[in-house]
Amino acid sequence: MIEVALDIASLRKPGHDRGLGRYTRQLIAFFSADARFRAVPIDVVVAAGTRYSEFAEVFARTATLARKSWDIFHTPTPYHVAPFYLQRTVVSVQDTIPLELGEYARTGIKAKLFYNAASRARVIVVNTQFTRARVVELLNVDEANVFSAPLPVTPGVADWAHDHCRLPDELRRRRFVAAAVDARSHDPRKRTEWLFALAKRLATLDIAVVAFGSNSEVAPEPVIGLGRLSDSMMCEVLAHARAFVFTSAYEGQGLPPLEAMALGTPVVAFDNTAVSEVVDGGGVLLPEPASMHQRSPDPPREVTERLCDAVRAICDDDGWRAKLSAAAIAQARLYTPERFYRALGAAYARAAGSG
Repeated sequence: MIEVALDIASLRKPGHDRGLGRYTRQLIAFFSADARFRAVPIDVVVAAGTRYSEFAEVFARTATLARKSWDIFHTPTPYHVAPFYLQRTVVSVQDTIPLELGEYARTGIKAKLFYNAASRARVIVVNTQFTRARVVELLNVDEANVFSAPLPVTPGVADWAHDHCRLPDELRRRRFVAAAVDARSHDPRKRTEWLFALAKRLATLDIAVVAFGSNSEVAPEPVIGLGRLSDSMMCEVLAHARAFVFTSAYEGQGLPPLEAMALGTPVVAFDNTAVSEVVDGGGVLLPEPASMHQRSPDPPREVTERLCDAVRAICDDDGWRAKLSAAAIAQARLYTPERFYRALGAAYARAAGSG
């Protein structure tokens, strides 16, 4: 049995309920599915929440790993590497955003240091073929050592079964499209302002935009903000939405559109980065209207019109929506736990020298 020292520090850091926290929980689930490997949790958090806490943690993490010679060390982020342990390290790279987007330049030096360390890891694991290609190019690594293990649909979404409508009264008799919004901090690549502009146009067609997610209840009118929802209520909203609108300019994978598709809801998004790979035929992909490095907070008029036209077409044509819905479900079914586990097992085997 191969022992994997598994970095679980993300479960105690900001964002533990999403992003890296969810990814780490998926890693933990792997060890119940593959008896060849055993996880040894490594939890190192020093001065959590400070801008440079990652640097302080490097030394503590390295010291922890030095106490015993485990076969592999796996970290879900380049920021948790242990520089003197890299030849036995598997590092997950969720995306290369800090290396590519100008808006994230303030973290540029730190990102380059940690990503450079990650480039010397034994194996790199990514979520999509898009990210795999970016990692190979930007980090100048051997593509044979980069494994794509797409995150699967959340179990609560994959297993959801509608029994009775629990939608708020204001939505039960309305046509609406859904969007996921996290308003806890501003992330320019998400282009959330574009949703607000779209909502104003759709309101004239009696189509509402319903946003859910942290702090989405403060979204400006005419957006209907529901706040953070339970998994079952999120599924309820997504399943009844005519479409799911995703305005992001850059994703390493993109779970919100994948979960919408799993519930049969077509996606309206832009043809960019990993979004194209994940959505594929499960919705409408509009031409990417702007450079990743030069984006206005307000969408050009023609962009809003294209979004509006795509949403209106899906809402007005039940036959076309049904075809997109079937394609969305088929696409989402490709993202299974078994697929994730197979790729991760292959990555571990290569890191341990047995594959």
